[in-house]
Amino acid sequence: PGLVKLLYGLGFVGLGEEPDLIARLATTRGLSMLAGLATVGLVAWVHPAAGLALATHTLHAKYSVQGYLDSLPLFWMSLAMIVGWRTRTQADSRGQILAAACWGAALAGKWLHGLPGLVLFAVIPTWRGRLQLAVGALLSMWILDPGMWMNPLDRITEMMSAHQAYAGAL
Repeated sequence: PGLVKLLYGLGFVGLGEEPDLIARLATTRGLSMLAGLATVGLVAWVHPAAGLALATHTLHAKYSVQGYLDSLPLFWMSLAMIVGWRTRTQADSRGQILAAACWGAALAGKWLHGLPGLVLFAVIPTWRGRLQLAVGALLSMWILDPGMWMNPLDRITEMMSAHQAYAGAL
């Protein structure tokens, strides 16, 4: 996932030219933990019991503090779903633009975390609104994943086949 790795790399900028392993792990895990905590806060804002459930869920804790690639896309997809739901009847609103951008960021971060965004198509009442959301998300995904800039179709194929190859190797 190009976007998450890029953000982790940006976190290393302040560490000097040759940061040691401990500094790199602390930076990566710190960014991942902040995204995990932000997701818990976002979910708790919508429903406190759901936030508590997410905060105490062991897989969320593991994926948030070990510097995996999941925490940032999970936050963006959660934000996209909440904003998309709240602004579902306002196709031209800033909220729908934000929802599309966050959905695209989740797709650029790790495409599997973008799949829940398909639910938004079922709740947005107009075809125009659905089209705007889809175009906005795809454009955001393309902009935020540098690997997509030169050949987007090959990049999408590569991302999807990586998961199949990983599952086949288990």
